[in-house]
Amino acid sequence: MKVFIVADIEGAVGVSKRSQCYFLKPDFQYGRRCLTDDVNAVVQGAIEAGADRIVVRDTHEMGQNIIRENLPPAVEYIGGQPARPFPILGDPSGADLVFLVASHARSGSPSGFFPHTFFGGFSEVRINGNPVGEAFIYAATLSEWGIPIAFNSGDRQAIRESLSIMPWLKTVEAPKEEEYYSAPEAEERISALRERLRAGAFDAVKGIIEMKCLELQPDSFWEVDIKDTDLAGKIKVAGASLAGCTLSWRAETYLEGFDTFFNLVQAAFLAYIS
Repeated sequence: MKVFIVADIEGAVGVSKRSQCYFLKPDFQYGRRCLTDDVNAVVQGAIEAGADRIVVRDTHEMGQNIIRENLPPAVEYIGGQPARPFPILGDPSGADLVFLVASHARSGSPSGFFPHTFFGGFSEVRINGNPVGEAFIYAATLSEWGIPIAFNSGDRQAIRESLSIMPWLKTVEAPKEEEYYSAPEAEERISALRERLRAGAFDAVKGIIEMKCLELQPDSFWEVDIKDTDLAGKIKVAGASLAGCTLSWRAETYLEGFDTFFNLVQAAFLAYIS
């Protein structure tokens, strides 16, 4: 059985400050240790349940977050950006299950730790009129490939959003309150959460028969609201039209729609730093 792990960082156990998620911040070294320990706990649970091939895709920012030498030797690690043929993920073909580790809430979420959908300059992303986050976009596109998402860990709002579209998921909520990780019993709390990660991954693999793909119409209408008017005017993406601060496009498949969206993310980032 092949398990494909999609690793972010904001929803990692132990992470409670935004500075722990930024590559150039001193706190980042702590954040990447937290993420690595989360991934290792999930890998352990998946292997104990019978998975014999584990691929870890490091997706946060430039994909250089996990401490590679701390992963088990048998784990296949993929870092770096961008990725094809599947935007962000690369090639998950052949996977029996996908796990989302250390995920976060969507852009426009009224709560959640560091909410965004692939880029912080988007105020909301909608598909067919419904606000969506990364979990939905991954799930919808993976469903076209027949690959179900089975596990998700992250902050409270990220878990709520994921369960609202995939109620079969095995989930682990990672608290984001700073005081939760600064109390005298912090180490015991962290150890207990990592045990829950291991157990959740174990249950997800054992419960593979319960996991499903989303049942959706293939055609979709995508809309992305840009927070800054000037930034919106600088973004040019083939196939997308701009009205006010909203870029929109139609797609015949979710993979096609995600590909345009990924081009938008790249264009928005380049416009932002220019």
